[in-house]
Amino acid sequence: MRTVRLVNGGRRSGSLLQILVPVACWWTGQNLLDVALYVNDARALTLVLLGGRTGAEVEGHDWAFILGRLGLLAHDHSRGRSTSPGPS
Repeated sequence: MRTVRLVNGGRRSGSLLQILVPVACWWTGQNLLDVALYVNDARALTLVLLGGRTGAEVEGHDWAFILGRLGLLAHDHSRGRSTSPGPS
């Protein structure tokens, strides 16, 4: 019920949403930029991961697994480009 009141009414809800919506959009955009690198690397597995080794030196990374399970591994470059707004 509080969520409905926050969105539909209340004096402060407009100001709160003016702050939260841009922050949420910025956060989502930043994460899409990070994810695009890994999606694009799903077959090559050349990116160095947090442990200091590449995806080829370990069992791959999350996006290689996700795209493989969905049958989209062959489309990793196009999916990575569509996730990133900039030139690739």
